[in-house]
Amino acid sequence: MYWKSRVKAIGIGIVILAVGLLRIRGGTQVVIHWTGQPMFSFGLIAAGLVVIATSLMPERLLLKWTAITKSKRSHVPIR
Repeated sequence: MYWKSRVKAIGIGIVILAVGLLRIRGGTQVVIHWTGQPMFSFGLIAAGLVVIATSLMPERLLLKWTAITKSKRSHVPIR
């Protein structure tokens, strides 16, 4: 089951990457999003590469990088 989610993530990354590349090839650098914010074609390419890279990484490496460690000093509320 685990490998199916990785294959789906790679497919989604390839689709996002292809949309970004097709926009740049068509000469579109920036598109105004439906919320009024600019959406850059290079951002789509970068997002696609990040999705592909994280789906190809070993699970133990992702868990190591995203682990939340408890600090040595505990949080003391101010009274």
